[in-house]
Parts: sequence; C-alpha cells; structure tokens
Amino acid sequence: MQIDESANESGLTVLAGQILLYRLFDVADTVDLVTVERVLRSHGGSGDGVARLRLQRQRDGVVFTNPPVSAGLSDRVLHFGNRDWPVRVVAKAYDFGVMTIVWGLSIPAGTTFDQLSDLSVELEGEQMRADLERWMIEDASVAVGAMQAGLENPKIHDSQETLTVYAIRGFVSDSPVAAETVAAHPSLPSLLLGERDEFSKQLRDELLRSSYSYSTNDLVVIGYDQALVYDPDGTEDATSLLEFALAQVLELSYYDRQLDDRINRMHRQLSGRRSTGKKAKSRNYDELRRELLTEHLSFSEVIERVGAAIKVTEDLYYAAIYRGAMRVFRAQEVADATQHKLEVMYRTYSMLSDEDEAHKSRRLEWIVIVLILIEVVYGTVDVIERLFR
Repeated sequence: MQIDESANESGLTVLAGQILLYRLFDVADTVDLVTVERVLRSHGGSGDGVARLRLQRQRDGVVFTNPPVSAGLSDRVLHFGNRDWPVRVVAKAYDFGVMTIVWGLSIPAGTTFDQLSDLSVELEGEQMRADLERWMIEDASVAVGAMQAGLENPKIHDSQETLTVYAIRGFVSDSPVAAETVAAHPSLPSLLLGERDEFSKQLRDELLRSSYSYSTNDLVVIGYDQALVYDPDGTEDATSLLEFALAQVLELSYYDRQLDDRINRMHRQLSGRRSTGKKAKSRNYDELRRELLTEHLSFSEVIERVGAAIKVTEDLYYAAIYRGAMRVFRAQEVADATQHKLEVMYRTYSMLSDEDEAHKSRRLEWIVIVLILIEVVYGTVDVIERLFR
C-alpha cells in the first residue's frame, strides 16, 4: 500500500467499533454441528443467539463446507483502561474440533486512535493475558458442557491460539476516512504489536505488507496475533475470515504435534523390537505396519478435511485477506511440516513392508531348498534300495 506521509499528523477518533478478543481451543476429534445446533436450540427455547456463520456480503467465491455454529454465553465485565467494559461472550464450534470463545467489547465513541493503542498495550500485559486465558477457559468449559452431545471425545487440550481484532466501523469525520490515513497513523504499530516503542520504518512497512483494501475507505491489516479491520459497511466478514484461518492453523498445529508423538513412539517401538526373536519380530512388525497404515490414513483424512473447510476462489479481496491471514499465521509452515511427517510415517510403513516381504521370500527360499533336499534324499534312498535288491 502507498502511504500518504502527510496523513501522519492527522488525528483519528473512533465513532463506532469493537475490540474482539478471540481464544481458540481444540476441544474434540470432530463436532457434529447438526446435533450441536439442535441441542443448543432446544436448551435455548426460541433458539435466540444460536446461528450458523454467514457472510454479510454474499460472495460466490467464498464457500464454507460446514459453517461453524455460534451461541451466546453469559455476559461478563472486564476491567481495564480504568473502566469496566461490558463483554458479550460467544462460543463457536467448528466441525473439525475447534472451539472459539469471542469476547466483544464496544469501543466508546470518542476514543482516539492513540488511546486505542494504549488499550492494546494493556491487553497484552502478562497479568491481563493470564487472566483472560483463565476466564476464557471457564467459558470454553461451559460451552463444551452445553455442546457435549455433538462432540466426539470432548476435552479442552492445552493447544490454543489467540487473536485480538480492532474492528472499526467509522471515525469522527465529515467524510469517510481514507484507508491511507489509517495506515499512516503513527500509533498503528503499537496497536498491532501491543508495545510502546519507537518503531522503524522497516517494521511499519513489514506490517503493511499484510494490508488489504477493497475500496479507498476500508482497510484490513493483519499482525501476528492482532489485527485492524476498518470498514464503514461492516467488519464482520473480514473478522470471520481471520478467525476461520486461525482455527485451521490451530487444528493443523494440533495434529502436527500428534504426529511428532506418534513418530517418536514409532522409533521407540522399532528400537525395542530389533532385539526380539524372528517370529516375535515378524508378528510385531505386522501389527506395527497395520497400525501405521491406519493412522496414516486417519491423519491424512483429518488434514484434508481441515484444509477443505473453506474455499475462496473467485473473490479476489476475500481471497487476499484469507491467504494473507494463512501466511501471517504460519499455516504453510505447519502444513509443510505435517506433510513431511506423514511422508516419514508412510516411508516407515513401506520399509517395514519391504523388510517383511524380504523375510518371507528368504523363508520361502529355504522351504524350497529343504523340499529339494528331501526329494534328493528320497531319490538317493530309492536308488540304494534298488541296488541291494
């Protein structure tokens, strides 16, 4: 994005917007969203607050294979920035086993961009992050209990991801504020990094590498675990895409760690069985091979399902936001590592299969040799008997 440097001195005051605090957990192997939706609606009477994800602007190029189910939880109050903030709490369940807890805090009209950056720094404080983690785990436990009928092997795992989105609908101005003005604001790096410092131009340029605009008056800037979404027409679509991308990264990371554990266990099994006898080794290798093949297929199926959860094709703007989020959230690195480990697992399976086939071939060769010897012995005995008759 080209920055209008003259905009650096401009002040920005928020007219309407939200701070969205996301924490994503792996809570199940899979989630039956139809069952979850039915159970939540039956518990909620009229079903108010229970919904499937839909984009506000219907785009043919964005397809959710199985949109997540969201439901409201009990509201909270969060104290920071010298005031109490009413918090709207929402839980979202994804079919591949991820749950998101979202805290929505309305930004008071009249909050300056500098003040918003100060709030970002406070939210990134060590104690605040620890408190938020504890409280959001409590909310996740409540949501898992309510959705349990649709969860396979429900459990809140240690793996989690966080994201804070500053979603701004408008600034105090006689006309819509240009995206360039927002991007050029001196406090933008503090907002996206949660730090106070004298940031270099190089860092600012690096942050803006992940900025996207559809028109001259909207802007999405994606940081590692903070993002700014400015859109007078509505910020929900962009925030949904960011959340969906992070949910996929969390699930891929979870299975990447599962593969690490499985490969380490496989190495221990192979090392322990090298010293056993041939019969035991052959039998144990048969079991290990079958186990590896089954797990390889299972992991591959899960990773394929996670990757296919959303398809962004024709819409260039939404595709750019989604792919940019996947890049910043290091999805490709995780996917490459996972694919490599799957290949290691399959190569090990192939190696064990080849070794077993070679062992069976050698055993068959010895059987043939023994049969030939028996035939020779019988033939020799028959010849000797004939000579002495």
